[in-house]
Parts: sequence; structure tokens; C-alpha cells
Amino acid sequence: YIYIRRRGEGMSGVLGDVDVAIVKALEARGGSALQTELQNDVRVPKTTLWRHIKKLEKLGIVRVEKVGLQNRIILVRRVKV
Repeated sequence: YIYIRRRGEGMSGVLGDVDVAIVKALEARGGSALQTELQNDVRVPKTTLWRHIKKLEKLGIVRVEKVGLQNRIILVRRVKV
């Protein structure tokens, strides 16, 4: 059986603590930051951060751009957190 929980909370029901921390860190840095800068701000392992960034990208909240050998994360849509 598959159990699907639906919430009427909008994005707040979808975003976890790490997701919210990433969005707040991006807002504090003016809307964009390198992945390493976010990693220092949020204080999570690189793979965990990347997994949450990809989730936010899929939701249309951030965009990832390649800058040389690094990733720049850009806040595309502001969300109420």
C-alpha cells in the first residue's frame, strides 16, 4: 500500500529544516551563492546539501549554474518560510 499525505500548508509542508536554511542563506547573500559558501552557512555535508539543492531546483525555487568548476545557486522564487 502507498500512503500519500496531503497538506493544505503550501510550500511549508514540502520544505524541511535544511531547505529553509538554504533559502534563508541565499536571501542573506543577496539571492545567489556558490555551493561551498552555502555549505559553510548551512553546515551540512556536501552530498546532503546537493540533494536539498536538487529538490529546491525541482520545485522551481532555485537554479543551478556552472561557474568554472563550481556551482552557483541562484534564488529564483521567493518563498514564505
